[in-house]
Amino acid sequence: MEKRLRRTAPGSVVLILAMIAGCGDSEDAGDAAVRDAGLSDAASLDAGTIDAESIDAASTDAASTDASSDAADAVVAAACGGGLDLESYRAADCFCGDLCTCFLGIPYGSATWRENEVDLEQVVDVYLPLGASGEAPVVVWAHANGSTREVGSSSALAEDVARPLLAEGTAFASVEFRHPVVNREDGAPRTDLAHAIQFLRCHAASLGTSSERMAAIARSRGTLAIWTALQDDLMDADHPDPARRQPTALRGVYGIQAQTSYWGEWIADRFFSRASRSVILRRFGSANLGHAVGDVLGDDPPVAMAYLAPLETLPLEASDCRPAGTVDCTHLPNFGDELCRAYDAAGIAERCQVTYDVPTADLYAPALPLLRAWLAP
Repeated sequence: MEKRLRRTAPGSVVLILAMIAGCGDSEDAGDAAVRDAGLSDAASLDAGTIDAESIDAASTDAASTDASSDAADAVVAAACGGGLDLESYRAADCFCGDLCTCFLGIPYGSATWRENEVDLEQVVDVYLPLGASGEAPVVVWAHANGSTREVGSSSALAEDVARPLLAEGTAFASVEFRHPVVNREDGAPRTDLAHAIQFLRCHAASLGTSSERMAAIARSRGTLAIWTALQDDLMDADHPDPARRQPTALRGVYGIQAQTSYWGEWIADRFFSRASRSVILRRFGSANLGHAVGDVLGDDPPVAMAYLAPLETLPLEASDCRPAGTVDCTHLPNFGDELCRAYDAAGIAERCQVTYDVPTADLYAPALPLLRAWLAP
């Protein structure tokens, strides 16, 4: 298994091997209907919700690292296998029809919250390909705001990505999750998606999926997956829940209308005129709730992004933003440009790609070949 060991304590690999056994018992609704609250009047986020520390990784002999990684894979399988009663979540009617067996509403946490007059909880829907043998790779879907984890049978996500993947033997998982900006009044952490990834990895043996070959596709709010993928591994080797002892690494993320920063001050200073700064800070807030652009290092996974609009000429004025203006400032294509610049500065420019002015009908289809490549054995 590939593990992100940067800025982690030198004993991290050993700690992975020391995991205690046993996982306890303890789409979009239509692309045109998507409305993402994005960034607004952000409150401070409790930094304690993130367990990873910023410690420079010690240099490790490559052969030794590979051997430790292989051994860790074996321990992961032993530690978390057999603890999930799938039959309790089996559903008969799913968007994938006879391409899959589906298990809906599997809890990966205990938090509950309310959005848009809907009660939500930390659950994941898992769609397993029929007839798959061995460990199926996994694609995780993180939805946009204004929708839930439910995948519409006629959605572009289902037709262009999910069903083709399932037909090829790849599992698909859709996560319900809180967002540090959208759910800031509830004190939401940044780590819901990370915990869902850990849960899926922990129960890979029960699901018949790979604990290593995992990637994500996300839209707008869901591109929190990019922030997640660029963090030091968020696993906690001492956590009482064995799922939290799993790595959070992804092989790649495809993001639609991606938000690569939730830091209001950076957004105001980078994209807008000085005259507009106070207005932008009132709109977006000043807190740093996550800044993927600033987290890029040379070992990061590939990221691809697609935007509906063309790249904007900077600086913008606050009056350019909707609803008074014509610019969707929540989903500025410049967010993608800035992330790829950061990849370039880290010496890994080839791992970041961004496409602008993409027709709505073409937003999802480009993800398929990328996901296939990222998940290849």
